[in-house]
Amino acid sequence: MLYKVFSIQKNRVDYFFFDFSQVIIYNIYMDTEKRQLPRLPLDVEVNYSSRAIARSKDISEGGICLISEEELQTEDYLTLVFHIPPSDEKVEAYGKVMWSKKASEHLFESGINFWDIDETDLEKIRSYFA
Repeated sequence: MLYKVFSIQKNRVDYFFFDFSQVIIYNIYMDTEKRQLPRLPLDVEVNYSSRAIARSKDISEGGICLISEEELQTEDYLTLVFHIPPSDEKVEAYGKVMWSKKASEHLFESGINFWDIDETDLEKIRSYFA
């Protein structure tokens, strides 16, 4: 019988085969893509938590990737304000920093998962994909 067990390790899902007649466990490692929604490139200014400005790298209905001069702390929550071209209407979202890594000598890249976003703002993002 095959059992799927989620691992804490990045990009890994563990599958275990249990052979109860011989009590042997086989472990298979598989790379997985955590993203479940398509992403599109997006280069706009993003104000976050009323304290700083970043640039976006890409966006999906579930989140946004930011490029900033400061490293954002994993598990922090941010209020994001940005716009989706070609409109100048602002989009506001509340998100959680899921990961952050050094992108270059002076820049950091961070993945933000949207936790709270108004349906009208989500529609603006969806229209960007149309």
